[in-house]
Amino acid sequence: MCSILSCDAKIASSRFRESDGELEAKVNAPELLEATLRRKQSRCMIMVGSASEPYPKEEEETLLMRRSLEVIDRMEFGVSLRTKSLRMLRDLDILESIQRKTRCVVEVMLTTTDEALASRLEPAESAVGERLELLRALRDAGIPTVVTLGPVLPYLTDSLENLEALLGDCVEARVYGVIQNGFGVTLRAGSSAYFFSCLRELDPELPEKYEALLPPGKPRKAGMFLSPNAAALAEFFQKSTAACRLVTDQEALFAYRHAFLDRRAGQQLSLFDLFET
Repeated sequence: MCSILSCDAKIASSRFRESDGELEAKVNAPELLEATLRRKQSRCMIMVGSASEPYPKEEEETLLMRRSLEVIDRMEFGVSLRTKSLRMLRDLDILESIQRKTRCVVEVMLTTTDEALASRLEPAESAVGERLELLRALRDAGIPTVVTLGPVLPYLTDSLENLEALLGDCVEARVYGVIQNGFGVTLRAGSSAYFFSCLRELDPELPEKYEALLPPGKPRKAGMFLSPNAAALAEFFQKSTAACRLVTDQEALFAYRHAFLDRRAGQQLSLFDLFET
């Protein structure tokens, strides 16, 4: 089954091709991370998950992410993670420890509240209910979260009802802010054939509908497929997030996820701290 929302990842990374079932694991990643952090002159936030899912199913056996978080925690760096996976809850103890010392911010991606549709769009990812469970668990643990809504797929996830439900979930989970990059989907160069094959698998009429969204004469190789409901969705999004005091400014959210904080600054060291290795 096609994973329609993995198109960008397939093009951006040649190391992971879901269609081929190929996965390369950097088994010495925790050791490399520790060596790199030891060379840092000052501590900072470590960004994880911007290019690929940090909690694939293989993580259950490799423990590479957990061991890497242990390094980050031990060396008292902060971390900002982006995920779609409930598997992150396994490492909640380490995330809480990092948050006590510095900062831990988690970004969770949501596309639709329709479980059946979500299972067809992202068959290898955690279900909608599981991602909401993750957000609630992080909320209860005092770990701040940000949600990315999208991509918005015309004729699939672009209804006002879906957007209203997703924002309601964000409010209930007390997320700090919501990232929204336009009410449509953007194709990177080279992803068109796979994307349209996935559309055809979902509904044979969808490719023709998507082509009709493009300006006359524009090829479908790359570009933005804007939802016919984009204007109404944007207006509803702006009013709703403002009313609920959800941060949506892109620069502010970028700064929030990258801002390092030393919660132990100024604390008196104990005798045991002085002899820690």
